[in-house]
Amino acid sequence: MEAQLVEKLIRAKIHPMEEAAGFRALLNLEEPKYSIEQIAARVGKQPSFVAARLKLTELVPAAVEPFCANEIGVSHALLLAKLPAEQQKIGAFGVLQGSLQRRTKTGAGSASSAEPAILD
Repeated sequence: MEAQLVEKLIRAKIHPMEEAAGFRALLNLEEPKYSIEQIAARVGKQPSFVAARLKLTELVPAAVEPFCANEIGVSHALLLAKLPAEQQKIGAFGVLQGSLQRRTKTGAGSASSAEPAILD
């Protein structure tokens, strides 16, 4: 299993959340026991990259869902992962609200320049 997981992490273009789960699985193995530095060396990444991906595994489901749907990016997800669970939910909602408002404003503005976009 370990070899297959490392192989997938090296070769595949996978979502950062899947990558995070893979790193977490390697870190949680009993045998062989891995450190962040060892995982980084195995997959050809910097330890800071692996540590940041591991932080993503601390996201609450309310933040994971929009992250996996590419509605929020890695940088926002990492910021959310640093917050307590309840604040992650609020933060994920806020990021999605802002994204929706930007899309609405852009879409409304391009559809008709005669009427201004009205946002709540």
